[in-house]
Amino acid sequence: MFVCDVKDIEKFTANSNDRKNPSLTFSNGGKLFLSVQTENTVLITRSCDSGNSWSAPLAAVVLNGGETVFDSRLWVDPDNRLWFMWSVIPNNRVECAICADADSEKLVWGEVRTLDFGLMLSRPLVSIDGSYLFLSGVTKRELDARDASVINGKDKGLYVYETRDKGETFTLRSKPFANNVTFEAFTAIEKIIQSRPNGVDIVNKSFYTVYAQVSYGIAKLVSPDGGVGFRAENDSTFGSYYSQFDASTIGPLLDKKFVLVNNMHFAEGGKMCFCALFSVNTRGDSYQGVLELESPDIKVFYPDIAIFDGAVYVAYEREDGQGMRDIALSRFTEHDALAFEVVDSNSYLSKKVTF
Repeated sequence: MFVCDVKDIEKFTANSNDRKNPSLTFSNGGKLFLSVQTENTVLITRSCDSGNSWSAPLAAVVLNGGETVFDSRLWVDPDNRLWFMWSVIPNNRVECAICADADSEKLVWGEVRTLDFGLMLSRPLVSIDGSYLFLSGVTKRELDARDASVINGKDKGLYVYETRDKGETFTLRSKPFANNVTFEAFTAIEKIIQSRPNGVDIVNKSFYTVYAQVSYGIAKLVSPDGGVGFRAENDSTFGSYYSQFDASTIGPLLDKKFVLVNNMHFAEGGKMCFCALFSVNTRGDSYQGVLELESPDIKVFYPDIAIFDGAVYVAYEREDGQGMRDIALSRFTEHDALAFEVVDSNSYLSKKVTF
């Protein structure tokens, strides 16, 4: 059930203090949206002051009858439409509601739609040809839980769905990629192969690198043909299960940099302490600068990243020491990471999100 009446939302969320699995996105006008999971509900809130304060929940998804809702995803498309998406099990489906204007004071939502993707584990990408790409996956964990070899006709692997009409219809663009690794989540960046004759950018082709969380850490998969096919995976050497890359642009097109939020203590046997690093090249395969976002004494999980006006925002789930979980938010710049400490007056680390 999709609920967007404030009074009705309060009924379902009044005692929801255990919050998990955050997702972040910015509107074109700079409004920051956050979705979280609490019990069998996912809800969305908004900040108009860079994450310093938050509204009461603006919408919620509440399920019962044996179904479970989880892994919400937020995305603002090129038309400034806000996509609120969530996964449902069993029967592995993705549902979504779309708000036509993410900067409107009152969010007006369209009807809830079902997207036959399996589980969508990464926010969509906008291809250079204008199409939207949705990455979906069938994981080994899901198959083992059901003692099955396929789910909804799909075996284990990565699938890329494409829409050329802004979400009205979808087609399967990719060949499924599957091997012996245990896919848990995906995150992708689009690398644009281009040249600059006479100072003019010319896009030659779209080249995707997908990072998948697997049993040994982070696997790297490459698609040289815009998501149609993927080469065999290899170890990215980034380690940590709980990592996140950002696909947003920092700087001019040819100077594009990527942000990696990674677990700096992964090799020490499970300490989860997120740190932020910035790429030193446009390939996104080498990083510098370390900004520790949380004390290693606190268990943290599932980071998500949003970028606006040169600043990076990272939300993540953390344990409060009493068996409950809350959401923390950090805001920082590349200058902070390269200085190994907060130097920007507007930056902050590990701020509890309350609403």
